[in-house]
Amino acid sequence: MGMKTGKLKRWPYLLLGMLLFIFAGVVYAWSLFAEPLEAAHGWTRAETSMVFTICMVMFNIANVVGGFLVNKTSIRVNMIITTVCLLAGFISSAYVSSVWQLYLTYGVLIGFGIGLSYSPTISVIVSWFPDKPGMASGMLLLAFGMSTLVVGTQVARLFGIIGIERTFITIGIVAAAVVLFVSFFMKTPPKDAVFPKPAERKSNPDVQGEDMPSSQVIRRPSFWLFMLWQTGIVTAGMAVVGQAATAATSIGATVALATVATSGLSVANGVSRFFWGTLCDILGITKIRMLLSITALVGFGISIAGLATSNVVLLIVSFIIIGMAYGGSVGHPASFVRTMYGSKYYASNFSLVFMPGFITAFIGPTIMAAVYSSSGYLPAFCAMGALALVGGVAGLFIKKP
Repeated sequence: MGMKTGKLKRWPYLLLGMLLFIFAGVVYAWSLFAEPLEAAHGWTRAETSMVFTICMVMFNIANVVGGFLVNKTSIRVNMIITTVCLLAGFISSAYVSSVWQLYLTYGVLIGFGIGLSYSPTISVIVSWFPDKPGMASGMLLLAFGMSTLVVGTQVARLFGIIGIERTFITIGIVAAAVVLFVSFFMKTPPKDAVFPKPAERKSNPDVQGEDMPSSQVIRRPSFWLFMLWQTGIVTAGMAVVGQAATAATSIGATVALATVATSGLSVANGVSRFFWGTLCDILGITKIRMLLSITALVGFGISIAGLATSNVVLLIVSFIIIGMAYGGSVGHPASFVRTMYGSKYYASNFSLVFMPGFITAFIGPTIMAAVYSSSGYLPAFCAMGALALVGGVAGLFIKKP
């Protein structure tokens, strides 16, 4: 899949990355697993929700670790460790007897394992597509975001067919086998590879910045402003992802309509990653960042109107718009980092943008739950809209090096 008669063959690597992400993204399907586990063990929703929180924290920690590890070794080392973590995490999850054990098996092992290959895989695939970084990262994130629909729902059915224990064992074996298979083929481009030149578009003013090591990147005001932008948009979006169904039912939506609401948000979240990534190659990172901020604020404005008037249709529309903004903001860092800080240190620099994930995994759901418990969903969504506004304002002050 490398160089052949002078022609660069790179699309197989993108397809391999998408295959990996379709199975890795099953981590987002935790909500499908929670109810059967609660019924089997008598655990509360508060206890099982912490599993996903721990998983997301470990996922973000591993992204930072993985970005620096791949610079020292190779993507194959990351993937082999991921294989071991997934196999051990899922199989051990099948035999837990207390929820704290699940925190370790699913939360720590699986979250860390998937995170260890997430950002390195994106950095490797993007290195094969320097002329289309937004499209490449968008395709990967589309696969990751759609995993719940493609794989997660099928896996959830297995709980009722073969039981919890065998389902976890099956997931572990299949997911580990896929990662191990991909590890045999995934690699960075040869140093003498000649890539197509980016299409010349007057609408895209982006010029790739000077190669900058991570030690310099973290001293740039642009980096910390971007962290604030991403924290605001992603935190607000993540909070809505976790509360969409219950927010809809709180104003009278039926279970069927609540399902439509969450499905619409999920599809928008997945599709938008490819949509915004591809559009970023055309319009540039600055315009896309502004459009994402505006989209998020419009979405929260409509959701507030829907909650205030108990209009389910407005709320569903707002979830789709918020899902579009959330998905785009998750995918935007791949293009931002390469454009701002060059390609030489891309893997380690890209891993840095996952640092806010330590915070967003806690503060978004926590603030939403706290405000909802005291005042209801309308003030809770107002609080999330305010977070998105803070992020959007910070994004206005980002300047290129």
